[in-house]
Amino acid sequence: MDKKEPDSLSKRVRGKTIGIAFGAGIVVGILVAIVWQAKISNPAVCKMDSSPPGAASKIQDLQYIVQKDSLNAGAWIELGNLFYDTRRSEEAIDAYAHALKIKPDNPDVLTDMGVMYRNEKMFPQAIECFEKALTIDPKHRLARYNKGAVLLNDLLDRNGAIAEWEMLLKVDSKAVSADGQSIAALLAHLKTMQNKGIK
Repeated sequence: MDKKEPDSLSKRVRGKTIGIAFGAGIVVGILVAIVWQAKISNPAVCKMDSSPPGAASKIQDLQYIVQKDSLNAGAWIELGNLFYDTRRSEEAIDAYAHALKIKPDNPDVLTDMGVMYRNEKMFPQAIECFEKALTIDPKHRLARYNKGAVLLNDLLDRNGAIAEWEMLLKVDSKAVSADGQSIAALLAHLKTMQNKGIK
């Protein structure tokens, strides 16, 4: 039996079908990538709830309390801490600001406020909060660590970070970073880079 050669029209239709299918696959892939990127970059789209259990009702209760008693520093601090824990930086900053108007000498609140400013990429304000905390308590380990972290990672001031972390090690020789690395080891690495002229 003779094998029939497909005619050129049939070849062109198959070629166009493959081309359309390929193009459609690319479009679908792009759309999936766009939706995925939106989910991971926009917490409102991505419904991952990292809130502590009962945070929403606690926040409502505390908002009611501070509405009735705006001079309740403890309630403002607790409200700020809940906003901190639920990654609502702007609201945490506002609550901490209210608490500090009532009790301005709280280095823990100033440090937490500085962390929230860092989350908002307001680095000079973060540094200012850490410095105020350190003026009140020069041995405040978290303020010292966070100031060094902002200097190093956000303001690209390696010398400033080294100075902060050297002071931290005088207070706590076993201090560790947020991810558990030894500050002494980090400091040694920074100094090695500095000595080698690595930026």
